[in-house]
Amino acid sequence: MLALGLLLLPAIGVADASPTIEKFISKGFPDNADLRGKLFSYVIGATKDVAVNYGEKRLQSSAGMVTVRVDKRSTDFVVQFLNPNASDPSQPGRGSCFVQRSNAKGNYILQARILLEDDPSCYISFYPSGSGSRADVVMYGAVVKKGLFFSDMIYRILLLSFADIVDSTSRSFDWGLVFRFGGKGSDYVAELRSAAPALAEQSAAPAAPLSSPQARIALAAAPGLPAFGAQADPSDKGPRPARIAAAIDKASSAEALILELGASGETASREIALAPDAAAAFTDDKGEVGKIVYSDFPRYDGRGIALSALRAALYLDLLANPDSAYAIMGEGLRATVVPAFDDAGRLVFSVFSEGKETSWDDFAADRRDLKVRAVRIQA
Repeated sequence: MLALGLLLLPAIGVADASPTIEKFISKGFPDNADLRGKLFSYVIGATKDVAVNYGEKRLQSSAGMVTVRVDKRSTDFVVQFLNPNASDPSQPGRGSCFVQRSNAKGNYILQARILLEDDPSCYISFYPSGSGSRADVVMYGAVVKKGLFFSDMIYRILLLSFADIVDSTSRSFDWGLVFRFGGKGSDYVAELRSAAPALAEQSAAPAAPLSSPQARIALAAAPGLPAFGAQADPSDKGPRPARIAAAIDKASSAEALILELGASGETASREIALAPDAAAAFTDDKGEVGKIVYSDFPRYDGRGIALSALRAALYLDLLANPDSAYAIMGEGLRATVVPAFDDAGRLVFSVFSEGKETSWDDFAADRRDLKVRAVRIQA
């Protein structure tokens, strides 16, 4: 079963999505609800013995080929409808559904999840609540909506199409927080990719020594980048994203980067930090959630935020500041992170470090506890 350690945060407004959610659903969210309906009496609503003996099968659905299997555990069993993953064939993809059922008498459904992205930290989670059900929407570990109410029991919700789930909750939740399309991020990523060879060459050059307090808030001049304190020169060669990426690579601190970008007229920049009054809203609320336990949102301190929580922080900042890119800095780490949406509305965090593009998983590997600081760059 997917890990249950989650982060709690209230919903934040965002600009209108385009195209509409209705068009997106009709365009084809990979929904395997038809298969869940066909197999309800064999796995979702069956007794434990019948369900665990189902085995594993690959079946056709409106979402394509879906792997259906039941995992038996010590105190429960999990029914899984696994869609293909567009980016990683070894992982479950968007639209995959997980149903956790109890071993106790009745084998009741404890909770269920449907993945909203090709990422296990993005999902809508359903759980029983009195005579009905509730749901939480979680994106990259950050809860953007908690306690959506359904008058139906959870097993009935699992028979609904995803379009019906969206339609029944659209008055109480803006699905534009989850599914967005296009934006400047895609252009920014393309420019950085085209500049990657030049950036790699710049990255190979040693950074200037930091021999004084003044030097620690300055930047070593890089090709195509104005010297610290100088005004931007319109005749500078190379795309603007490449100049900013070069500045990030050479910056000795987040403060230096903010000062440099401001002085050069490149862009408005601001470090991401959690306000003390906002941090209080991230604490755990175990009221009606029952078996789903949310952990505290990781605190930001003078050293920054843990890399394991960075995507959640960037996603939440992106809701309030659409079309932003981010400079990430930590001990021995400099990177540019650009959120961009593909034609299917999937959010991808493109990472550029040391002059080349890398995946988020490779970028974060073995660095979960590293403290990093993030600077927002308006793209």
